[in-house]
Amino acid sequence: MTQLSPAQHGIWLTERMLDTGGAYQLSLTVDLTGPLDTEALDLACRTVAAHHPALSSTPGPDASVRPCEVPDPRHVDCAPGELDAALAEERAAPFDTETGPLCRFTLFRAGPEHHVLLVSAHHLVLDGQSKDRLVADLAAAYRGDPLPPAPEIRPQTAGPEALVAARAYWEERGYTPCPPVLPGFVPPPDGGMVAAPGAEVPFRLDGGRRAALAEAALKLGVTRFELLLAAWHALLLRYGNPAPTTAVELSLRPPGTPVGIGLAVNELPLRIEATGPGRPLRLPFEDWVRTVRDELRALYPHRSVPLGQVVRGLSPRTALAPLSLSYRRRPAAAPPDFGAVTVKTRWIGFSGTVRNLLHLQLVDDDDGIHGSVQFRTAPPFGQAAEEGDPDADGTGCLTTDAVHRIVDHWTRLLDGALADPTTLLGDLPLLDGDELRDQLAAPAPRPELAARTVPALLAARAQETPDAIAVVADGEQVTYAELAHRVAHSAAGLRRYGAGPGTLVGIGLPRGLDQLVAVLGTLAAGAAHLPLDPAYPAERLAFVREDAGLALRITHTPEGAGDLTPADLAPRAGAPVPSLPLPEPSQPAYVLYTSGSTGLPKGVEVPHSALANVLGSLAERLGSSPQDRWLALTSLSFDIAAVELLLPLTTGGRVVLVPEGVHRDGPALLELIRHEGVTHVQATPSGWRLLLEAGLDRTGPVVTALVGGEALPAPLAARLTAATGRLVRQLRV
Repeated sequence: MTQLSPAQHGIWLTERMLDTGGAYQLSLTVDLTGPLDTEALDLACRTVAAHHPALSSTPGPDASVRPCEVPDPRHVDCAPGELDAALAEERAAPFDTETGPLCRFTLFRAGPEHHVLLVSAHHLVLDGQSKDRLVADLAAAYRGDPLPPAPEIRPQTAGPEALVAARAYWEERGYTPCPPVLPGFVPPPDGGMVAAPGAEVPFRLDGGRRAALAEAALKLGVTRFELLLAAWHALLLRYGNPAPTTAVELSLRPPGTPVGIGLAVNELPLRIEATGPGRPLRLPFEDWVRTVRDELRALYPHRSVPLGQVVRGLSPRTALAPLSLSYRRRPAAAPPDFGAVTVKTRWIGFSGTVRNLLHLQLVDDDDGIHGSVQFRTAPPFGQAAEEGDPDADGTGCLTTDAVHRIVDHWTRLLDGALADPTTLLGDLPLLDGDELRDQLAAPAPRPELAARTVPALLAARAQETPDAIAVVADGEQVTYAELAHRVAHSAAGLRRYGAGPGTLVGIGLPRGLDQLVAVLGTLAAGAAHLPLDPAYPAERLAFVREDAGLALRITHTPEGAGDLTPADLAPRAGAPVPSLPLPEPSQPAYVLYTSGSTGLPKGVEVPHSALANVLGSLAERLGSSPQDRWLALTSLSFDIAAVELLLPLTTGGRVVLVPEGVHRDGPALLELIRHEGVTHVQATPSGWRLLLEAGLDRTGPVVTALVGGEALPAPLAARLTAATGRLVRQLRV
């Protein structure tokens, strides 16, 4: 009794364990124009199905292969305007792998002399390379010609030596597929390697591009497939993927042998990591394509060994990487001859289901390269989100517009590489004119935002909602009215000591309410504040104080003239609330000193207008509201601290201050977040890892996660996506 091949067994087992939808369904369409003999075509379909044992087989419950009967073609009358929808519905119709059959023929009649034959089959009995043989045999049987012998596809079982070699290969290179970085895409929590509903964007590289591809491949000493794959991986590198990984389909048929119908491919992941000195984007494309070629050819000797046989612990999945690519170069042959009937074949058929996030399918034909990008548009089968579920936000899905952009980027990059393979990867063209203008254009001016100041906005919020909670500090709740009262007295006190427009006040306080009141009081006094984080080295603090020419400093440990404590600025018993003029937008709000990594630290002055502009723009982008609760986590010495301290106070929200010493304690931070119902957290990737390791997940209150300051690896982005309601990447604040 014949058994399933290792590749077939993997598919069969996956379908028994997962809901795969139509992930393993293939199809092709033969468009027939002219006086078609439908009875002859029916006979041809029956003849071909009987001639190739794979088409009339199905797996048994013990993984054996048993025969089954393929029904006669089904005839469907269809109006021309309904043809595409009817074809899509038929392509998506499922197969029953337990009973079979796994192949069917459907003949659509769209007009007296216009028919379309749809051949659908399960991947267990058909692969891309089989399609040419299938259509050629259909044409021969239609003409009444005898069919060439059908070569048997024998299961290829890797021997002990092949398994040892493959295991060593994967142990050296590793198998760690990461969620990809793609335009407009947030990685999914599931990793993107299970079946889901999808859509398709077809495209074509014309004959001119095909000829240029062939010429460049010859000069570079690579195949067309290797060149196309190198361009794809170059695009992924440009998108920010440091070591692009794509699963590729590799044929198991010996070169030059007759092609039989059946499954004779194995999918394996290919990871490309640039080697040598310098950044990968400074590598010439001609060197990159040879790197891809060498990695691909190192993989070829292991093509017959399924990954699951040599890499332990693989969970059931329909793909081995979130991205995949298949390439088939059709053999040079005359068009299929159906007598007086004109034939046009579409070799790519999409079932409506994707096996991963995105699959790039390429068929290299005489008239060009036909392509199809098939991509996820909804959650995986069995994980459909219910109404109100936070996962129902499109996370992990791609849009048609985004995929069109990816195709345009790839073809533009490919054109640049073909025109001059010596071009550096980072210099290859990518964006079209409109995208380039959008990237280079300055933001539209928003004078109404820059005309405001934080003290004015805070005063407005205190007047609108005086009893609302503005700040939580060590369990103490401070209303907007109470905060405005403290800030007014702090500002008046600073004025008594000489602070005002044109002066600089050092804030040498740890995290806490005193620090926040000192910052707001300095702004309200018309002065600019200069952070002096007590945790910084004494040498740096002394340099900054001297370089800035500080006359006033607020600290818990006064050392001499000009040093004030929070108590010096606190409201006095019975004293009326002072009234001070608001600062002008053009006046400085604060000064930050650079790290000094390229020399001595330098002070950078930020005016009120710029601060208000940033806070107002970000508040609009985030849809900020009085219900927001922000965690104040960042040291005042970093620019982004202004966002978490001041943005919520300008929009009626709440600031939850992190006590000094807790900012590096993951479990304590998480407890504070949960206890106070924090909805917005801003941190570096390192800070987010701290929270994730402490147990942050989607059961918590965090609705928006803002991340910046460091590179954001795709795996971390995927974890954050799964653990929070929204991920916002900040490039600059």
